Formats: sequence, structure tokens, C-alpha cells
Amino acid sequence: MVRSAVIVTGLPASGKSTIARALATALGWPLLDKDVFLEALFDAHPVRLPDDRRHLSRAADAAFRQAAEALDRAILVSHWRPRQGPADTGTPTDWLAAHFAPVVEVHCICDPVTAAARFRTRRRHPGHLDALKSPADVTQQMTALRSGYPLDSDTALSVTLQEGADPATLAAPLARQIAALLASG
Repeated sequence: MVRSAVIVTGLPASGKSTIARALATALGWPLLDKDVFLEALFDAHPVRLPDDRRHLSRAADAAFRQAAEALDRAILVSHWRPRQGPADTGTPTDWLAAHFAPVVEVHCICDPVTAAARFRTRRRHPGHLDALKSPADVTQQMTALRSGYPLDSDTALSVTLQEGADPATLAAPLARQIAALLASG
């Protein structure tokens, strides 16, 4: 059985979830977002310290992986562990190739300053502890992560989600490219 996955990568607040939802609709594939797993854990367990959050994030990674491996095809969105830069952040990717072939990467391009501005204004579950990060820390983190994406530049398709852009309009050509890659694979 051929199992295929599209992973959506990029900096935090680069538009990954927005593009992933539009791709799932365009392709008719199930979507798994690691944040859904993580926020369910936040609801069940109080998060007071960054160590609490890291522990729950690793548990969410395991649940996310288990759910993905139960599917024949999926759009998978997460803050994936970067190929360069900080190694203590992001969802591990080592299991993807063992379960899915092919894995198509959609990389959301976003400069660190824009990603940092979006990060500071977005509303997320308080368990993420975003309020503990200073604007300078967020910008520094985005800059450090920038070189880590795309994960696989040989197979990555790229998209830039500008303010006011229609995600469905952006997803349509990506969906055609993904279908062509899968058909040729």
C-alpha cells in the first residue's frame, strides 16, 4: 500500500496551518495539526513552566505521530524540527520516511521579522506560554530558525502567505503540483 504525506513547514506564524487547511480541502485529504493534540493536553494538564510545556509537547508529538501512522495519506502540520539551528525544538521528522513514501514538503516562506510580528499578535492557547517571550526573544528565535527550512530543498514546494491573500487560491496550484509529484513517484 502506498502511503503519502504532505508536510507543511516553516517558521512559527508563517501561515502553515492556514495553507494546510486549504490544501486538505483542495486534495480531499485528512489534516492533522500537532497543535490540536498539544492544546488538548494543555486543557487536561496545567502548564505553569516551560518544562511543563516541553513535556506536553513531546507527548503531543507521540500522539500526532500515532494518528498520522494510522492514515494512508495526510496533510501534516507542525513546527517541525529544523534541519539546522536549534535541535531542541520542533516535532521530530525521522519517522516520516519510514512510514510515508513519498513525503512532499510545502514550505511556507516568511521572513523572521514578519513571522515575529505575526507571532506576537496571534491568539493561541495560553498553555503555549507565548506571553513569557519578549518581542526581542521572538525575533531572535525566528532568526535562529530561518536557516532550518525547508527541511528538504530538493522536494520542497514553496508558498508565501501575504496578508489578505486567499489561501484557497494559493493552495490550488500547490495541489496540482502535489498530484503531479505523486503521479510521477
